[in-house]
Amino acid sequence: MQLNFSNTVLGFLVFMALGCSDSGLTKKINVGTDNQSQNNPDGNIYPEGIAVSLNKVEELDEKQKNFSGFKNNLNIYEAMISIRKENFSDNLEIRRSFNAEEEKPTYHVLSKSSAQLIKGYYVIRERLNLWAKDLNKKTVSYIITVNGKNVGERKAILVPDLIIKDGISLSLLGLNNKKYEFDDIVFEKGASLRTHGADIEFVATRVFANDGAIETFSASDAEATPAGQNGRNGGKILLTAETGVGKLTVNLRGTRGGKGAKGTSRTSSEKGADGADGTSAEWRTEWGFPPRLVCTKKATSGLPGQKGPNGDPGHNGGNGGNSGSAFLFFETVSNFNLTVNRFPGRAGEGGDGGDGGPGGKGGAPGYDIFECSSNVTPGADGPYGDPGARGQDGKPGASEKSSAIVAGKEIL
Repeated sequence: MQLNFSNTVLGFLVFMALGCSDSGLTKKINVGTDNQSQNNPDGNIYPEGIAVSLNKVEELDEKQKNFSGFKNNLNIYEAMISIRKENFSDNLEIRRSFNAEEEKPTYHVLSKSSAQLIKGYYVIRERLNLWAKDLNKKTVSYIITVNGKNVGERKAILVPDLIIKDGISLSLLGLNNKKYEFDDIVFEKGASLRTHGADIEFVATRVFANDGAIETFSASDAEATPAGQNGRNGGKILLTAETGVGKLTVNLRGTRGGKGAKGTSRTSSEKGADGADGTSAEWRTEWGFPPRLVCTKKATSGLPGQKGPNGDPGHNGGNGGNSGSAFLFFETVSNFNLTVNRFPGRAGEGGDGGDGGPGGKGGAPGYDIFECSSNVTPGADGPYGDPGARGQDGKPGASEKSSAIVAGKEIL
């Protein structure tokens, strides 16, 4: 199913129920800043003249014109602590923690040696890249003390951005079966994200689709199930976003059932019975002058060998995997096009029957004499047994139910 949306804004109660709490999906987190300060223009300053802000180094603009800079500075934040000149002293200490929620948090004391005096404020900056190992949301906490007295404490929960490159899988991104929160999810032009059957949940502020796709398996992978195995199910995809932009395709594929294994073939030792040997000629001697042999019973030919045993039936083909399901929620959209395709896995073909065994060896002809002239021959070898019957085809996968709510309209 495909629908187009252009600059649509509608209330979305389902999203509000399923979306994020105060987990930092806002694009800018400013904490304790001063309206009068050009160094920290947003918010309120602490009474001691201290302000803390935490912002992305490069925020992606709505038209993505600065994508190159956004990509180069992906998931790098800059913290800025501003302190009025008259309050900046050796007794002021700034501590930062990345695990403040733990029972025994660790804090790092920031050096003040890098502070710059700017328009009456000492400004300390540090850059944070917290997503080198994983894409889980992070907590950053700052505590400011003067003479050991706590004069300010702020905690910010940060979520990363995600750029989808073509053909990348969840495992290559370090993602597994769980819920992940992102600020922006940005598909490079025509790129696809493959889940390989995992159950995954994404919550995002903005999704820039850019003709991209989310698919359970690629079309080629969906046909490449090893022999003798059932196909894999597509899994579950849950995507919740405040805003969707561009064209997004979701391909839900189960993989094909594998071809059934070949039936057991008969070996050379498993052959048909040998044919019986022919009987030899019989004669008597008449004594005269000269004596002569008189044929009393002609020799017989060997009997043919028996047909070889048949091969075993082939094994049944694997069942195709179910398509998987998608539950998609977009609160608002802009020039948005969504297509959802469901492709249950095809049934696997039944396996070929095993090869039949060789026939038995033909019997030897009986012993003959000239006087009998029996014209005996060896028996013919028996024919090979028939191949086993082909296995039954598996069953195709099911097309699972999905739903999509876009700008308050249910389209699936």
